[in-house]
Amino acid sequence: MSSADNRDKIDEIKDLLDIVDVIGKSVNLHHIGGNEYAGTVGTAGSSGESLKVDKDGQVWKDFKNGKGGDVFDWIGNINGLDARGADFPEVLRIAADLAGVELEEMTEEERDAAKEKADIHNLFTAAAEVYHKNLTPELYDHIKEKWGITRETVDRFKIGYAIPGRNLKELDNTTLKKSGLVFVNGGMTGGEVFQGRITFPYWKNGKVVYLIGRETEETPRIINKETGKDETPKYQKLLVHKEGREYVSSSVQNSYFYGEDSLRGSDYCIITEGVADCIAMLQTGFPCISPVTVQFREKDNPKLISLAKRLNLVYICNDNESNKAGLKGALNTAEALEGAGIETRIIILPKPEGIDKIDIADYMKE
Repeated sequence: MSSADNRDKIDEIKDLLDIVDVIGKSVNLHHIGGNEYAGTVGTAGSSGESLKVDKDGQVWKDFKNGKGGDVFDWIGNINGLDARGADFPEVLRIAADLAGVELEEMTEEERDAAKEKADIHNLFTAAAEVYHKNLTPELYDHIKEKWGITRETVDRFKIGYAIPGRNLKELDNTTLKKSGLVFVNGGMTGGEVFQGRITFPYWKNGKVVYLIGRETEETPRIINKETGKDETPKYQKLLVHKEGREYVSSSVQNSYFYGEDSLRGSDYCIITEGVADCIAMLQTGFPCISPVTVQFREKDNPKLISLAKRLNLVYICNDNESNKAGLKGALNTAEALEGAGIETRIIILPKPEGIDKIDIADYMKE
């Protein structure tokens, strides 16, 4: 089995494990509303609710001892193992047994690759927290005014802001160099990729697995020296492993969809074009995913179809714009889904007279 196969096993195992079920094997949990559960580890306190478990986010927090994390962290916690250190292979083996996944014996290289992926996701999660703490009241207001995303939702998804300069200097530098969050020059950590951008973490099974950043007035500009045109991208993605960027881990891949966790337990979903559109839907309680572009790449279609086969119906709601790019992208996605036998509907938003474009975030805001 290749290193890539074993890295993929991490996602497969997490997808099959529900954190409420796993924690419920050793702790008496009770439902406290929504997708929240509570209990206590060890001797019960006055409330018996020091342990909180979020079924949506697939995370837990024990307020008695300050510990928390995802399902791997819980397995490590109750077995006296360091899920983020040398004991990770053993934690993965226990998790695989719980999920009923056959995990072949790994070579040392494969163990290192699987642990590197876990380390990078832990670092992404820590980076999202750093960026989130940079938010000012003015930025909360800007996000609400621009996309209709409330403060509660911003806090829930840890939307953040990367100030121009150094944000991540307190994180592990060795893992940071491999993460795609920074440029590396001559082996030295250089500038951060998301400087001056609003950051959107992609959450999956309790950890951040990818990030993108939206430009602001403070984003460093990229000017074409020949034409003098500003070529600063509206959205900046993580750096990925490729020729000239061998320092980025091969586990850093643009292979996740925003909002994947929302499909857990649902029989339908909405697909949106933009990340803010997806968050607007999630905020309202709809299961929703987004490729953060007009359509899924052809190489992503097998994953999309695999997710959608669990559903009864898929709705696609791209931007309605004068150039019809959103509609064309929606039709291409619908063709791929319908070709796989998945019932699909396209939603066309009403576009007011004199407006070039409307997206679902605008529609929900109004």
